Amino acid sequence: AGAALAALLVRYLAGGGDNTLRLPLAGAALSSLFMALVALIVLTQPEARNVYRFWMVGSLAMARLPELAVLASVAGLGILIAALVARQIEALMLGAEMGSALGLNVERVMGFGLTAVALCAGASVAIAGPVGFVGLIAPHFARRILPQASLTQQVALACPVGAGLALFADLAGRWLARPSELQLGLVLAMLGAPAFMALIRRMIREGA
Repeated sequence: AGAALAALLVRYLAGGGDNTLRLPLAGAALSSLFMALVALIVLTQPEARNVYRFWMVGSLAMARLPELAVLASVAGLGILIAALVARQIEALMLGAEMGSALGLNVERVMGFGLTAVALCAGASVAIAGPVGFVGLIAPHFARRILPQASLTQQVALACPVGAGLALFADLAGRWLARPSELQLGLVLAMLGAPAFMALIRRMIREGA
């Protein structure tokens, strides 16, 4: 529900068109606002601090089958929507004007795309916390593996790549700190930050 509300507000603040720059700016502004509200709740509700700290780091320890069953249906709906509009979104990479010339309803395609993102990201974050490096690294790995493939194929490959990265990080955290464990988010940050910086450096070099 929170992800759906945030998506609607981001869409409203970004306005019409393809919103290439306005969408992330609106998202960053709302993220700051919501984090301030979360901090206010945590400060006024001391019993929520331990749960919040554990969730904020990111972990699969709270994943239980009943919750997974509910959230899997939410994420499944998001994946289905993404699959249905993938080709239209790929056409929009040429720009909103070109998409309109090809007969696309830009507003509708962007709306469905944002809905898919909200459903998938909302379900994932609800069960595992804000494990951000999966979404940053997996698409780049998929693009490196299939450089000539379509966007649809690259996104399809990014799904198992991201799942594999999360599983590897979770197992590594359990093995390195046994009999305790390092939370998934910590391990992914330690592995993902250097890899992401190397990717950025390589992209800059190729651009130069």
